[in-house]
Amino acid sequence: MKKIDRYLQAALELKASDLHFVSGDPVRARVHGGLTAIMDERLTIEVVQEAMTEIMDGTTQRTLRITTPLTSPTKSQMYPASA
Repeated sequence: MKKIDRYLQAALELKASDLHFVSGDPVRARVHGGLTAIMDERLTIEVVQEAMTEIMDGTTQRTLRITTPLTSPTKSQMYPASA
């Protein structure tokens, strides 16, 4: 079973519209317009990378490795101040 499947299953049970993966935070699901943590564990960069690459084709995986360094975002990058 792919790692992402357990997150997708939890989202389905909540009737979530989407999932949010941010390293350092728990997986969140958008339910009725709000974000809800669906598991207590905080994601590491490695877990986020593994979950993403499980659902990517080989070309997309190679492009990601070449063009995008995987680093943890800062809080200001994750939650920019509203203008």
